[in-house]
Amino acid sequence: WAERSIQIGMHVVRGLFPGLQDSPETLAATDAWLTGHADAAPALRRLVLESRDDLARALRGQECDASGVTTVRGV
Repeated sequence: WAERSIQIGMHVVRGLFPGLQDSPETLAATDAWLTGHADAAPALRRLVLESRDDLARALRGQECDASGVTTVRGV
């Protein structure tokens, strides 16, 4: 990680993150990686956290779609 530019790191993390495997198992695996790699480079952790947040948001959207909810609170 320390030997490449942030742009290369971003492409690697975003390209290899299993974002299309939007499942609770992928979210749990990401959480486990973050827990087990607390000493990873801060920029790497941030990129993984951002991808994790995108995944969590997608899963919440799928749950909402599956429940048949048609309105959003506060809107």
